[in-house]
Amino acid sequence: MSIEKALYHLLQNEPFYANFVLGAKIVYDDPKIKTAAVTIKGGTAVFKFDTKYTSERRDVAAQTGVIKHEVLHLLCEHLGTRSRGGITNNKNIAMDVAINQMIPTLDGGVSLADLEKELKQKLEPMMPYEYYYAKINEYCDKNGLKEYGPHGDRVGDHSEWDEADGDMPDEVKRALIRDMANKAIKSSAGRVPQELSTILGRLNTPSEVNWKQKLRNLVVESIVTGK
Repeated sequence: MSIEKALYHLLQNEPFYANFVLGAKIVYDDPKIKTAAVTIKGGTAVFKFDTKYTSERRDVAAQTGVIKHEVLHLLCEHLGTRSRGGITNNKNIAMDVAINQMIPTLDGGVSLADLEKELKQKLEPMMPYEYYYAKINEYCDKNGLKEYGPHGDRVGDHSEWDEADGDMPDEVKRALIRDMANKAIKSSAGRVPQELSTILGRLNTPSEVNWKQKLRNLVVESIVTGK
C-alpha cells in the first residue's frame, strides 16, 4: 500500500504537508529503508517509504503522521546538522522528540513524555532539538554513559542522511527547502498549520552567508579539480 490515500487526506485537511511532498521525489521500497526516510540527492528532496511499513499503519491518521514526521525533519534542517559533531543516538532521539510533539497522530515514535520519564525531569515543550540534545548529554555525563540507550528502536530511520549531498553547503540546502516550502504555501492557498509558523519564519530569515556565491565557488572548485 502506497501513501496516496494519506496524501489525499492531507490535501483535504493540511494541504501544506501534501503539497510539500508532491513537490519532491517519492521512492517506494528501497531495500535499505525499512520504515520511511528523507534525504537530499542530486539537489532534490527525496522521500522514501516502505510499503509494508506504511500498510501496517492502516489508519490514515497514522500514515499522515509518518509523512509529517519526514517533512518536519527537512523543515527543521536536521539533515544539515546531524553529521556535525558525530552521528549519535543522542542526537537522533533529540531530533525526533523535537518534531514528534507536533504530530499527535504519530504511531510509535519517541515522545517528550518518554524522554521526561527516562531522564526523571520536566522538560520544556516545543523546543529546538539542541535543547533536548543537551539534556540527554547531561544525563549521560551524570550517569557515566557514553550513549543514551532507551528508545533506540523507536527512532526514525535516519541512515539516508549520511548519503545526502555531502558537498552541498547548508546554505544551499536551506535555499532548496525554503523554495519547496514557499511553493507548498502557494499551492495550499496560504493554509499553513499553526505549529509551522515559527519554523517557516526561521527558514525565510535572510542568510548572512551568500549561498549563491558559495554554490558558484563549489562548481568552480569541482571544475578545477576535474582538470
